[in-house]
Amino acid sequence: PARRSLCARRSLCALTVCMAQDAAATKLQALHRGNSSRRLQEDNQEAGSALEAMLARVDSSAADATPRAEADAAARVQALHRGNSARRLQAEEHAAAAVVLEAGATRAAERKSENERRSSDAAASAAAAAAA
Repeated sequence: PARRSLCARRSLCALTVCMAQDAAATKLQALHRGNSSRRLQEDNQEAGSALEAMLARVDSSAADATPRAEADAAARVQALHRGNSARRLQAEEHAAAAVVLEAGATRAAERKSENERRSSDAAASAAAAAAA
């Protein structure tokens, strides 16, 4: 009986210690979440103010842009588009030419094998006629 009460006391102490450790861990987790949340909020505010400053600079530079600069920029964009279109068209034409060449080579091979078959049939017929 004395032994049981000692074990019960030990397990009660262990349970109490575990509960205290759980409470301490929960408190530390809450502190960490709060600190992280505040740090994230500060970072977002800094990023927002930096973004606003950048947008203000872009707006002011857009207002300062001359019609000549806009025309130059438009010409560059158009030239890029024309170049990309020309390269795409050239690649499509090259692929089509390769298909045509492959088809021609296939037809030539078929004609060659047909001619060889005919000549071998003619030779066989001549041999059969000579034997008869």
